[in-house]
Amino acid sequence: MMRKVDTGDSCLENNPIFQYNVSEEDETPLYSQLILIIKRCIFSGELKPGDRMPSESELCSRYGISRSTARQAFGALEKEGFVYRRRGLGSFVANPKLRKNVSSLYSFSAQARMEGMEPSSRIIHYEVIEADPRLMEIFRITDSGFMVNYIYRIREADGVPLILEKTYIPYKICSVLNSYRLEHESLYNILNKECGIMPHHGVESYEVVQVSKQESDLLNCHAGTLAFAVERIGYLENNEVYEFTQSIVRGDRCKFEVPLSNDAEKPYRRLK
Repeated sequence: MMRKVDTGDSCLENNPIFQYNVSEEDETPLYSQLILIIKRCIFSGELKPGDRMPSESELCSRYGISRSTARQAFGALEKEGFVYRRRGLGSFVANPKLRKNVSSLYSFSAQARMEGMEPSSRIIHYEVIEADPRLMEIFRITDSGFMVNYIYRIREADGVPLILEKTYIPYKICSVLNSYRLEHESLYNILNKECGIMPHHGVESYEVVQVSKQESDLLNCHAGTLAFAVERIGYLENNEVYEFTQSIVRGDRCKFEVPLSNDAEKPYRRLK
């Protein structure tokens, strides 16, 4: 049986969620149907970040569903980061979190576009510098005078700053970078198309940190916000290191997904 939308009076009468119906004849559980309706409204832009969601009782009244069904749908949406609750005020559409799959090589620009966001970068500083001892160790260099491109930038999605990123790339393998290009082009596209660099594999490490005052000013969030401190070393097929990147990733706007399997080559956790 198709559950029709009740047309009774409500302050949310024009909420786009209520243009859709749920059906008992569908094999999909009612709470899953409701989740799909709400996600459809969010992805289409009919519901925007900050919009108030209907209450559980309003959903029950409109769709003729149980309170537990509405609660189950809201719980799943909150867990996935699509909505958030404010005590005494109700549930609201959340700013979408950028998801990162840690089992594959990662391009911020490509991932943002996959999530329906427009990526951009702001260069804080760019120059060619001489590698310090730690960089020489990472790049497996023993001779002094080894030069690297140093890129310090803010990565944004839909104009919202999400990541502070310091990247080091050997100058000898990429001498065509400049601030303007880095703000208007994908770094990986430049590396691939102009420098012939084809990333093959990488290793990342993660730690939870609190954002400093200086970092919070750049990321437009509160000092003390939890973040991921990520270090990444990128390798070519011949195991030559082509990239070292240190990132501060806002924990309130990004989440990491880790596929798990019994394959020893898959990502693993290291405790310390």
